[in-house]
Amino acid sequence: MVHDIASGALSSFPNGGYATGSRHTYFSAQQSATGSQLWVSDGTTVGTSMVAALLSGSAGSAPSQMMLSGGRLMFA
Repeated sequence: MVHDIASGALSSFPNGGYATGSRHTYFSAQQSATGSQLWVSDGTTVGTSMVAALLSGSAGSAPSQMMLSGGRLMFA
């Protein structure tokens, strides 16, 4: 485990796929307060964080179908 996104008995339910570049992996993960949001990791605990709460509230934004193209992340 690189980083415990949802500590305790809950799971972060990483879903929606992921996109990996040369230095970072982008993925969707869930916390009870923010719902499913976009996260990024460089493979370390300190380098793993939520990119942004794209939609506020516990429902989240549920980003999916991620891909990197020309140095930009695209997702639905």
